[in-house]
Formats: sequence, C-alpha cells, structure tokens
Amino acid sequence: MSHNTKSGFTLKELFVVIGLIALLLAVLLPMLNQSRTPARRSLCMNNQKQMNIAVKNYYSRSSSNTRPSVITPASRTAQVQYSIKNGHSNYFNWVVPLLYDLDEGHLDARYRQSFLEESINPISVLDGESLPLMICSSDPPKNNQGNPMSYFVNSGIRNSYSIVNNESITIDLAANGLWSDKSNLSNQSGVRVQGIPDGESNTILLSERLRSDQHPDFPARWNRVDLNPKNNYFPVESQSSILWEESPVPGTVVINNKTKSPITNTLISSNHPGGANVSFCDGSSRFLSEKINAQVFARLMTSDGRRSRLDTNGDSDFKEEANLPWQNKPLNPNDF
Repeated sequence: MSHNTKSGFTLKELFVVIGLIALLLAVLLPMLNQSRTPARRSLCMNNQKQMNIAVKNYYSRSSSNTRPSVITPASRTAQVQYSIKNGHSNYFNWVVPLLYDLDEGHLDARYRQSFLEESINPISVLDGESLPLMICSSDPPKNNQGNPMSYFVNSGIRNSYSIVNNESITIDLAANGLWSDKSNLSNQSGVRVQGIPDGESNTILLSERLRSDQHPDFPARWNRVDLNPKNNYFPVESQSSILWEESPVPGTVVINNKTKSPITNTLISSNHPGGANVSFCDGSSRFLSEKINAQVFARLMTSDGRRSRLDTNGDSDFKEEANLPWQNKPLNPNDF
C-alpha cells in the first residue's frame, strides 16, 4: 500500500519565514545605511582635497602666480561684451579655469577652442557635462540637470556693485574672503595670490551646499554664473560662492540652517549628520560641526580679519566703515 504524502511549507510556516526576513531587514538596513554615511562623508572630503590640489597646481604653474577667479562681472573684455550683446546672461564659474588641473583636459581644450569661433558662446560648449568630482555622493542630482555642482568657494561677503557707463563695476574687499571676482576672462589670468595673514590653516578655501538649498531659478552649474535680470543683471553669487556677512549675528546657524530660503542662502549645508566638510587653504579638509559659533565661522572665512569690513551704511564701498573688533581675536583649534 503506497502513501502519497506531500512535503513543503504550510501557510503558517511561510508567514513565520516572511516575518523573520522582515525582522532581519529591519535590523540590517539601518546598520547598512550607517556604514554608508561615513563612506560618503569620506568621499566628499576626498573630492574637496582634489579640488584643493588643482587650485595649488593652477597658480604654481602660472607665470604671474595667480589664483583663478570665482566669477568675472567687472571684466570688460571683448568676449564678455559679445556675451551681453547676444543675450547670454552668464559668466564663467570658478571651475572652468581649473579644468586642466582637474584632469579634464578635453573639456579645457574644447572651451579654449571656442574662443576662436565668434559665433559660439564659450560657456555653452560645456553645457550638459557632468563632473563626478563636483558632486557630493550624499546629495546626487535627482534628474538630468546639466553641470550639477555641490561645492562652492569662499568669496567673503556679498559684492557691492555700481553702474558706470552702463557697466557693472565690482566693489570687492580682498580681506573679506579668499577668491576675487576680478580677472581677465579671455586668457584666464586672475588676481595675484593675496597673502593670507590669518594663516592658511585658518582660512576656508571651499565647502559644500545642498541642492535643496540652491536658488530655484538659478541652480548651481559648474560652468556658468547667471546674471539676474531682476537685479540689474548682476551675477547670482549663490551659484559660485559661500558668504559670511550674515553670520556675525549671535546665535546664527551657519551650517545646515533650515530656516534660510534657497533664494538667499549662501551658507554651508550638507547631508552629513551633524555638520559639513570644509577644505582649508593649507590643503587640509575638516568636518565642521553645525554648532560652530557664527563669529568663529566668519573669522575662518576672512583672509585678513584685522582689515575686514562690512558695508554697513549701504553706500557700496568700505571707505567709512570701521574694522570689526571681534575679527581681531586669534583662533585656536578648540574653536572649531
């Protein structure tokens, strides 16, 4: 007599197995995400170190010992005049002069060749190019946004401008930051590398900002800086820079400030829990806490705090403003 028995899981046993799998996933997934967090932070820090090296290589091979400029709103070169005349409301961003030093020689050659073609806007030949080095892995682009950028340079405070003969003239104080806006666009020669009296280890070179904290009408793109038609066609500095003029107010959150509007946000932000990565002029990169004192942050942004000034009376110059006493306080590692 034969017995026809069936082997396999009962419905009850199947539910038990599914429950165990769900329990394991609930335990393991947070651990996996936690392990990814330091890896992403480390990758972001490495990106910044590579950019720091590129900046040093740029001005070390420059015959005039120059630093690349961040944007060039005051330039009067023929190429800029061509761009304005033909309705191209943008200028180069700080990354473009560094393409060769970032091992992007083919893009550097393409951009330089475009200057020989009068019918081509040199900036447009770089549109749609994505540079992995310019993207923080903790804040990847969610669509096919052209030329996405996560990193911004220390440009001190928001520029003042005046209009002279229908041209915008930049009023910039070198002591307030590190990167200048004044350079000759056509041959990419920037201002001379200024001294850093506050010390290279105490002066920020660049840092990061989340995509969600970028201007919705002018998202950051590594190849260009737009001119805002609603503001006399002045450059949109948030596309290129981190700025500090709002930070001296006691209690201001300067890293991961959730109350700032993306339209006006020029501070630092990241998806790294508790703070953000920052690269300094001496080549070092550090993780700064989001609890950093606002005035300490401002002192890290200035290249010469003793000469730093704000345009407090709104006359678009710094002739009558006094120096900021708290900028004279020496920094020590415990401050940040």
